[in-house]
Amino acid sequence: MNQTALNRVLMLAVICAGCILPACDASEPSVDNDDTEATPAAGDAADEAPADGETAEPVDTAEAPLETQPADKAEPAPAGEADDSEPAADTEAGEEPAAKAAEIAPDITDETVIARAGDDEITAGELRAEVAAILAQASPRQAGRVTPRRVLDSLLRKALIEAYVEAQDLKLDDQAFDEMKAQLAKQAESMGMTVEEVMAKSDMTMDDLKLQIKMRSHVQGLTTPQKLQAFIDEHPSYFDGTKVTASHILIKLEPAATTADQKADLAKLIAIKKQIEAGEIDFAEAARKHSQGPSSVDGGELPKFTFYKMLAPFATKAFAMKAGEISDPVRTKYGFHIIHKAGEAKDEQARTPPLKAKQKIAATAISSQVRNDVMDQALEDEAIVVTDAGETMIAPAPADDASAEAGESADANDAEAGDGGDATK
Repeated sequence: MNQTALNRVLMLAVICAGCILPACDASEPSVDNDDTEATPAAGDAADEAPADGETAEPVDTAEAPLETQPADKAEPAPAGEADDSEPAADTEAGEEPAAKAAEIAPDITDETVIARAGDDEITAGELRAEVAAILAQASPRQAGRVTPRRVLDSLLRKALIEAYVEAQDLKLDDQAFDEMKAQLAKQAESMGMTVEEVMAKSDMTMDDLKLQIKMRSHVQGLTTPQKLQAFIDEHPSYFDGTKVTASHILIKLEPAATTADQKADLAKLIAIKKQIEAGEIDFAEAARKHSQGPSSVDGGELPKFTFYKMLAPFATKAFAMKAGEISDPVRTKYGFHIIHKAGEAKDEQARTPPLKAKQKIAATAISSQVRNDVMDQALEDEAIVVTDAGETMIAPAPADDASAEAGESADANDAEAGDGGDATK
């Protein structure tokens, strides 16, 4: 079986639990999960705007804002490596992934509810099934980073997407759906499989495909060439070499953390901001004391950055602020931030990105806002709750501590390269 081909078709055709949104920050540079916050994403030279004085490879802006990636299921190879440079996990034994999934808190029955997102309940059986499906496709390197906590996070994010689609009353594009099914059928046939076998192997359904199409169509409507041009015209400083000088305080948080944890972290940042504004502590001191990013040792100070070299939600807020202001909390894939803007200046020597790069930057900013709209539902009508049974299931087993640490280290290395990391998150 051609595992690379299978992963590719799933990446294009399926919204699995790990997918969040088109252009869900997967190709964006990071902010303060590293020591090089203002560097472009590794391996994304063809997709990002150029560094000052460089020329960017044009990107296909019709597709750029619409890509999705199943978390851990279709992880792209690092820059410079072939997609199939690492063999897929051995799944010929059949029961191995399922057996590993069954070992997760075996005393908890499959019917037990372990988490909720609004009215949507997630059971222990669903978590085990998703873990098994991911392990069945994962390479050895990927398998070491598959944990119950990450998979539950993905299932909760999918539930938020479903809630968003319903709240927005997004309609299915029947033509796009038929084309997607035809593409999947053709790919399955080339691998000697049926569509049903491909779907079953990935624990996917046609409803998952419909959800994918609805979200893709939604973002397509927001990122038409006309709307991208309007965005570019409305925000010249994003593209003219303007660089912002800023510091920030980061409270790290899983993207689909419980609503209680999210609200607690927001309250903490708001309290810190009030202390700074009251003169009880300065921003740098507060960052050293409270920030959970590496720049805390420098008082939260970041390298100067252009818009397109920073996570879009963070950059959007920073560029909109006046010098001396402190922002309200801002959500990124890493958690919540408050930003202090020291100033900005235009680099007159900077080269303007080509049109296609500008369009990609605009599309990423727009779709990132959609992503945040999806996640912000957890603060309102779609409260996320993890039950005691859920906490038991996602607690790392002692034998998995080394694997978990390795996964966290890999995430940190991804971030230091300027990569968004999951994804998936």
